Amino acid sequence: MTSVPTLLDVELRSVVELDVPAAEGALRRRLAELGLRCGECVCPMQRTPGGGRILVVGGSRLALDRDTCALLRIVGAEPTAR
Repeated sequence: MTSVPTLLDVELRSVVELDVPAAEGALRRRLAELGLRCGECVCPMQRTPGGGRILVVGGSRLALDRDTCALLRIVGAEPTAR
């Protein structure tokens, strides 16, 4: 069984397309409000001390914790070593 690649699996400064997030309900709606929805292109720019990522999304920067990044699946990306 292969794991689905997430934002935690992609190289920094690479533009990737988001797939349907693994979140449900209120969290999924909040991610969509922030522009993190299926089909959106994002670019992880930095790692945070807690393992999260700082992303560029539509000209804005967002800081997400590690657990939230793990919910954001990537379309067509191959997992890389962390």
